[in-house]
Amino acid sequence: MLGLSANAEHFVVLPALVGVLLIAKAVERRSMLAVFIAALLFGLAFIIKQHGIFFSVFAAAYLLYSDLCHRPFRLAKTILNQLVFVTGAVLPFVFICLFYWYIGVFDKFWFWTFTYASKYATVVPMAQVPGIFWIKFGHLVYFTVPVWLFTLLGMFWLLFSRRIRPNAPFVLGFFVFSFISVCPGFYFREHYFVLLLPAAVILAGAGFSGLCDWVVGPISGPRRSIAIILAVLVVVGYTLFYQRMYLFDDGGDKVCRRIYGANPFPESVQIADFIRANSRPDDTIAVISSEPQIYFYSGRRAATRYIYTYPLMESHKYAAEMQKEMIGEMESAEPEFLVFVSIPTSWLDGPDSKRDIFAWFESYVNNYNMVGIVEIPPFDQAVYYWNSRAADRTPVSSFWVAIFKRRY
Repeated sequence: MLGLSANAEHFVVLPALVGVLLIAKAVERRSMLAVFIAALLFGLAFIIKQHGIFFSVFAAAYLLYSDLCHRPFRLAKTILNQLVFVTGAVLPFVFICLFYWYIGVFDKFWFWTFTYASKYATVVPMAQVPGIFWIKFGHLVYFTVPVWLFTLLGMFWLLFSRRIRPNAPFVLGFFVFSFISVCPGFYFREHYFVLLLPAAVILAGAGFSGLCDWVVGPISGPRRSIAIILAVLVVVGYTLFYQRMYLFDDGGDKVCRRIYGANPFPESVQIADFIRANSRPDDTIAVISSEPQIYFYSGRRAATRYIYTYPLMESHKYAAEMQKEMIGEMESAEPEFLVFVSIPTSWLDGPDSKRDIFAWFESYVNNYNMVGIVEIPPFDQAVYYWNSRAADRTPVSSFWVAIFKRRY
């Protein structure tokens, strides 16, 4: 799941999962209030990240399916349920739109949420989609093979077991729409699969239940309990064994280096400490790359709204405009510190990327003195050079971070 970082998907799953539970209860109890509250939660999931809309579609579809199957069927009640659901789901988005309109930046909000997002979601060529999926999903499955085997078993058990078959429309529908939520843009990044986990583990539970009924069922007494415990230990033991280096063997810095390569996550803390010790609280800084954690750790405001630079490197018509806007914001703010990160994964630039910002930086940095250089070997500890030791330092490593202080 891409390590220890919190991603937007974690914060989509929380309201979406509570909403799914409420929809299940609403169907059981025929509660209009539960439908409305669940819809509000799905609306929150959507405004956290657009992928969350597929949980809303699942819930509306399941609610409609349940009303159609209910006897006696009541058309008015079915239509009212859908109207209540749509109203609740749309309200958070309407509120956000009104908020950004009120503070005068609705055009920026719409650009980043829809205009740019539509370009971002169409970058990956369709011919590459299957290969990307199997590489990413295969890496995920490698560490948790037994869980995904139980998930697969659960799909069949839901269809063939009379005992749990009535749950199939809900569970399988939840899984299908959760999988669809992973797909927009076809990037299939590891943390996108967080959106699939709740549905996957429900199916894994169904699969484990099937194993107990089919294999362990004939066994009775203490031996049955022992067999079930052993099966649990195999599943948990496999996962713990294949993740032992992350969970038990390595310290925090080593785990970061193992998961994230040369990305300067541990180094950001020391860089931020240096900036904080050599600047005033009201100073601004500019991190020219995609390392916004440096702003957070240093407690200093950003000199630009572009706190990460991946969109500037993508091959779409807005990239050059974005670079120009970022450059203008930094020149206007005259930040006290510049932090330039020379690490490919902090830019993700390609052969078609616009490179105006790099040419600008080479000229603009003449207004600054280099006061820090951090060299990051791919599989070793970083080496820090500060002040006079950094002034004339030429990095030996291919991956480095340079810190510059404004001249007066």
